[in-house]
Amino acid sequence: MTLFSLHRPSSPLHPYVSGYWRVSDRVGAYRGRPIDTAPRPGAVLTINIGQPNRSSDGELTPMLSLLGVQTQARSWRSNVDTDFIMALLTPLGLARLFPGCASGVANSLVDAGSVVGDRAAATLLNEASARPDSLAAALDEWLLARLTDVRVTGSIDLFEAASRELTYASRVSAAAETLGVTRRHLSRLVKEHLGIGPKELLDLHRLDRSLSAVQAGCEGGAGFSDQAHQIREWRRRLRTTPGRYARGGRSPLAETFSGADPSVTYYL
Repeated sequence: MTLFSLHRPSSPLHPYVSGYWRVSDRVGAYRGRPIDTAPRPGAVLTINIGQPNRSSDGELTPMLSLLGVQTQARSWRSNVDTDFIMALLTPLGLARLFPGCASGVANSLVDAGSVVGDRAAATLLNEASARPDSLAAALDEWLLARLTDVRVTGSIDLFEAASRELTYASRVSAAAETLGVTRRHLSRLVKEHLGIGPKELLDLHRLDRSLSAVQAGCEGGAGFSDQAHQIREWRRRLRTTPGRYARGGRSPLAETFSGADPSVTYYL
């Protein structure tokens, strides 16, 4: 049986974690097949309790991995006994829970032990392996402990405000004006915490809304100045167009998770 399930984090984690998604393919229904994921403005922490899956180049992924802000579609392949749960982090979640690592994880999937330390990584992996039927609870406990233990930088409050403003802003300059900072200062702030600039963050939010709309059967032009702009962004970041994607249909993983949680897009 192939299992796809969605779990909610505890309420104190809601600003930092969009959801926990579990994918279990121990029967091998997807084994060897490419599975595509969309760019997203947040990050993804993945805990494997089965055999780790493989990246598009065939390399095994780490048992505990952190994928930073993803600006291009990427692929992975299910493996023998694939079984994992992902914590889909918001931009604030990456900045608050894993400070100081943004530039090293943007568009990169790394061994989370290199970010949090081997002892902390082993604690989470051991807890998850011992509690396969309560993975969300194990993640809750580990992430809540990080909220308490991890030192917060002085700019985190301004970054939180900037992250909110850039979700729906029309232009970076307008967001900077609202926040009362220069565009250069806003650029340094966002790059410090996410590893990308504010214009790219704004574009990723637009693309996220557009993809969500197309997956829901709408035209998906939300936030783009015109259809040509939308198509250019889709081609650049998703390697397809809204029309082609709509005709081709969503993957079973996209059907499952976008149907259960339309607020978050990840699988294509």
